[in-house]
Amino acid sequence: MSNMIKILVIEHDEKDKLFIQQVFSLNQGIEAELTFAERCSKAIQLLASNDFDLVLLNLTVPDSYGIRTFEEFFNQHLEIPIIILVHPADEAMALEAVRKGAQDYIIKNELGICPLKRIINCAIERNLLRTKIARMAITDELTGLYNRRGFFILAQQQLELARRLQKVIGFFFLDIDEMKEINDFLGHHEGDQALIDMAQILRESCRATDVIGRIGGDEFAIALIQEIDCIQSIEKRIRNKINLHNKARLRKYMLSVSIGQYSANGQNCADIQAALAQADKMMYFEKKQKRLLVSER
Repeated sequence: MSNMIKILVIEHDEKDKLFIQQVFSLNQGIEAELTFAERCSKAIQLLASNDFDLVLLNLTVPDSYGIRTFEEFFNQHLEIPIIILVHPADEAMALEAVRKGAQDYIIKNELGICPLKRIINCAIERNLLRTKIARMAITDELTGLYNRRGFFILAQQQLELARRLQKVIGFFFLDIDEMKEINDFLGHHEGDQALIDMAQILRESCRATDVIGRIGGDEFAIALIQEIDCIQSIEKRIRNKINLHNKARLRKYMLSVSIGQYSANGQNCADIQAALAQADKMMYFEKKQKRLLVSER
């Protein structure tokens, strides 16, 4: 992080906004670039298109009030530390936000005399540590993808976003073919390498916003908000990259995967487990077809 700290200030009161600007302009040792948003809706837009190091959040703005205001940002932007700005009468509400994940709170009329530099630096460092620990808990150690728990947490966020945007949500369920044979005849080291290779192919085939997870031994899943034909494009990329991988003859075996997909309007998709089960059925159908072709040869 550079010396310049980019701070999003969610505050609608003109006097408080001016006071915050004055405090930062007079506070020696803090180089801060302040961006103001008067409403949650505007702040959400800014967070989607800008990289901020910190959020200063007033829990009472025209389009949101109370702890729900904090949860709106925290659940979608875990990587950004949040410091609550409150009037003395709302201190209990600020404490509740800290219990739920905010890094700290500042009483507005104490802003000019509090150790602002220390509070901000500590909030950023604590949040970096918290984020690192949280990622370890939801990451598959072998492949670096999300583990089952992480996938379902992030897929649920994708579903909620699809509902809010009135978009279609898509799911892939993928299973590496003949994984048992790779492990039995070539050893588990080669089996692990097949999983690592598959994970890399999925990363290269998907968009940065798609959620990819290893949810079982040789099973992978993808959750994505679907644009026109994107689910077909991603499947095509996966298959093409597997073909290129096999043509390079990097391994003693040919990597193969069976793929199932399922899409639904976000409003009509009530359960991720059920949606994945539908994708799993399609995956199993493809795997069965492959086995029939082999038996007919």
